[in-house]
Amino acid sequence: MLFYVIYIFVIAVLLLIDYSRKSNGKIASMALFIVIIVSGIRENVGYDFANYVSFYLLENASEPGFNLINRGLKLFGLNYHWMFILFSFATIIFVFKGIKYYTLHTNIAFFIYILIPGLYLNSFSIVRQAIAIAILFYGYRFLYNKKLVKYTIIVIAAASFHYSSLFAIPFFLVSLKVKKMKYWIYYLVIIASIFLSKINFIPMIFEKVLGSTSYLTYAAYDDGGISFSKILILNIFILIILFFYKRMSDIDKTMFFFLVLAVSIVTIFGSIGAVTRFSYYFRIFEIILISDVIYLLKSKYNKLILLVFVLGYYGIMFFHAISYDLKLEYFPKMTPYQTMFE
Repeated sequence: MLFYVIYIFVIAVLLLIDYSRKSNGKIASMALFIVIIVSGIRENVGYDFANYVSFYLLENASEPGFNLINRGLKLFGLNYHWMFILFSFATIIFVFKGIKYYTLHTNIAFFIYILIPGLYLNSFSIVRQAIAIAILFYGYRFLYNKKLVKYTIIVIAAASFHYSSLFAIPFFLVSLKVKKMKYWIYYLVIIASIFLSKINFIPMIFEKVLGSTSYLTYAAYDDGGISFSKILILNIFILIILFFYKRMSDIDKTMFFFLVLAVSIVTIFGSIGAVTRFSYYFRIFEIILISDVIYLLKSKYNKLILLVFVLGYYGIMFFHAISYDLKLEYFPKMTPYQTMFE
């Protein structure tokens, strides 16, 4: 726990200094470098660490892009540590480049990314999906601006690392039509998703649609899911953000659509934790939306209050995840943090 406390504190201080001194991103680059290093040089950190070592040695992952990269690393005589370093670097850079394109409030958005456990901490475990999420996040600009050839390349690249990214594409296409959606529709979506979460018909639907395939086995895997209290908090948070909807720009309204979509998936499929990972393809856009919403307020005092509230909300989320991890009896996990040099 102490490592993560110091880590988050250092990143926060560097990003704050960068903002206050207007250093043109030089100090923020130091924070970015530290995040990449911490992510890359880990050893036995992340729930799937051992499986990824096996993927590297045997080249038996399902996705060709992942296997191809690993094969290339081995051709240069590099061990599995370089796989984690390379994918951590690529994931963080794609996310950071995407942030710089979508918002002027880069430091806040990047810090929120670090604090959301399902995005940053989880990238230690779901390495392939994390890079796919980052690529689609970065590349959404091409779809939004109707540069379809470039977007097709982005989709192929993401799918080569995790096939689940293909299931996200229809939702990204639909997002182009939501700019003029009436805000009250989101109230109905929230109510409907909470209702569906309580009638517990989802496992039956999976069984009917997927039959006895390997996907059913994955979907039925019980990793504890998400408690209803957490689901309720997420939906209340959406309702708070919804107050700002009429003042949002078109791109931020699209980001809000992604946030509602992500939380709806988590709400409906909360009892099946493994399936909720799909929501990360959309939830990553939350970091842009929230950083922009803070600056919709005109008063500096009100901005500061909202900023403190937002960072407090995400900070509690981050350290709750670490505290939960500390109680787990199996390894590998997120704690204690170890490096390849130990």
